[in-house]
Amino acid sequence: MSRPGEIDLYLLGEGRHERLWEQLGAHPLGDGAGVRFAVWAPNARGVSVVGDWNFWTEGADGLESQASSGVWAGIAPNAAEGQSYKFAVRGDDGITRLKADPYAFRAEVPPKTASVVYRSRHRWKDDDWLARRAVTDPLTAAMSIYEVHAGSWRAGLGWRELAEELTRHVVDLGFTVLSIPKSYIAKISKEAAPDSKASGKNGRPSNNGRASAPASKCRRSIRSSS
Repeated sequence: MSRPGEIDLYLLGEGRHERLWEQLGAHPLGDGAGVRFAVWAPNARGVSVVGDWNFWTEGADGLESQASSGVWAGIAPNAAEGQSYKFAVRGDDGITRLKADPYAFRAEVPPKTASVVYRSRHRWKDDDWLARRAVTDPLTAAMSIYEVHAGSWRAGLGWRELAEELTRHVVDLGFTVLSIPKSYIAKISKEAAPDSKASGKNGRPSNNGRASAPASKCRRSIRSSS
């Protein structure tokens, strides 16, 4: 699929699309077919995607406006997983500004600010925890929240190490919820959850998924807070 379908665009306009991360952002097509890009930029006069593959040349891979939805989408045939990119957005004032992708699955390590084409291969193994959650009444169950800044709690640990050491620490203290502030996981907007992404300082995004598995020892596992 080269662009979001009519139903996707309708639900996006209604504010009722519940899986936007599957439509917006960067999605490798496989077999050397390039990468599908889509971004919501309703006030833009033009949008292109620039990155390592086109030497950051504005207009080299232009995106097409999708009717009146505000979405711009298209395929960059020479783009590939692992390459950095940004959207070149031309505004009403005629000025083109480079913007990181709010729905990117990976970002460069600060102080760099570009997004990175990435496809997660993580397979969740939390069926037992999901089954327990389904039969638990959150309004009557006990809850004790431990909020932590992952980057400064025993600095230097990656997501995998944090999964073991931090979870063990929280469980031993009797907490049921481990909360990581969105300011640390690179929250772009406080209005929509899908654009949260794990900081690259702690390793690959797939390792963040692995970090959630041991944390299921906490009754409500990991959550992010504003």
